[in-house]
Amino acid sequence: MRGILDRLFPKCLLVELVPPVSDAVLFMEIPTTKNSITAGPFISDSNSTATLSREAVEAFIHDAYKDFPMDYGSVGPGPTVQVVIRVESKSSLQNAIRALENDWPEDAEELKPMLTRRGLLRVPVERRVRLSAKSRKLVICLQIPEQG
Repeated sequence: MRGILDRLFPKCLLVELVPPVSDAVLFMEIPTTKNSITAGPFISDSNSTATLSREAVEAFIHDAYKDFPMDYGSVGPGPTVQVVIRVESKSSLQNAIRALENDWPEDAEELKPMLTRRGLLRVPVERRVRLSAKSRKLVICLQIPEQG
């Protein structure tokens, strides 16, 4: 199962938040031929950058396939994959926790500490990004609209 992203994902994906937002909570949604896999949370550092390494994302995919093998198909047949990168707001994170509480209470509990992060936005932001392993390192600037 390891190495599934070798042809689709750069070694390192850096997401820079503009204007700077440190301690923000990010997730990546990876499509499969059945359902999408959510990787994260990833946290932006003091430079307003979140690092999403290929190894970390593969670990989330591996766990999803291991725990729910019938729920996911293959990740992209082509040389690229389009993912969604989402920066969370407090309300969107609360909604995600509530949705998980009945069926996956352990996952909900793991997310609850994220509610204390000071970088949570007022309004969540999403961006679709097409990825390819052709780049060893890819930097994406994600514009955060004024949150006032």
